[in-house]
Amino acid sequence: MAKGITETDVHGAADALVAAGERPTVERIRAHLGTGSPNTVIRWLDTWWQALGGRLASDRGRRALPDAPSVIAALAAELWEQALLAARTEAEARLEGDRSSLAAERANMQQALAQAHQELTVYREAAAIAEQGKVAADVRLADAQRLIEHQAAQLGDLAAQRHALRDRVDALEAERTGLAEHLQQQESVARAERESQLLHTRSLEDRAHAEVDRVRQEAKALQRRIDALLNEHAAQQQALGQRLEESRVALAEALRVSASHQGRADVLEQQLAQLTELQAALQDVLTQARKPVRKGRARPATRSLAPKGRARPKQSP
Repeated sequence: MAKGITETDVHGAADALVAAGERPTVERIRAHLGTGSPNTVIRWLDTWWQALGGRLASDRGRRALPDAPSVIAALAAELWEQALLAARTEAEARLEGDRSSLAAERANMQQALAQAHQELTVYREAAAIAEQGKVAADVRLADAQRLIEHQAAQLGDLAAQRHALRDRVDALEAERTGLAEHLQQQESVARAERESQLLHTRSLEDRAHAEVDRVRQEAKALQRRIDALLNEHAAQQQALGQRLEESRVALAEALRVSASHQGRADVLEQQLAQLTELQAALQDVLTQARKPVRKGRARPATRSLAPKGRARPKQSP
């Protein structure tokens, strides 16, 4: 810790400056001592000027010219006192200027110190706000981390559901392929039965040439029925194709919408069951369509196919 200057230090520095032919000022004394507060230097310099007159008066006898006439000594003493008074007046004027400058500097320093205190307060408040923001940011970061972990777990569950759904779709696709093959087989069987039915009808026409009119009408009726069955079969095939297309769309939708995959799969299974029932119904219709034709080989059964209310043709004599 720096040691403060004393009155003796300031008086000694002022004496040394006077001895060197320089006027003692605050800055010169501080420069000579290498330290010192301006206020302390001014206070001790005032006491030095106050004691200067007494010191000069006490030293006047020592400074008188030896063996000089009294008139010359008095004049010299008077000139010396006037010179000292002028020097003191000038020093006090300059000292007052130094005091004013130091007062202004002190005011500036106090203002700067007050501004520094205000800035320190602002910085402390900003630091407190920053600390609160850091705490809030840490809380938000922890919440975000928990949310990320939760979302990661959900993504894992969704991935597992997606794999399970893909396996289900593959199974449904395999089932659809089997159903399509079965439908092709049914179509082949129906086509063979239709060809067989046509051949059988032609053989019936050849055998029943004597009753060509009646058999022709029956054949036409039978053909219309067959055509109706074929049209119905074609319509059913078209409906089956539409339902298969709807099944494909439903499968694609099931891949995209994982939330409704189970319900959609159940709907597809119901549609497949309906298709199976429809095939069975179609098979029954084809079976029923073959029964009247086979009975037509016998004459009494063939006549039973004639429309009701129509008169039987008379036999030629």
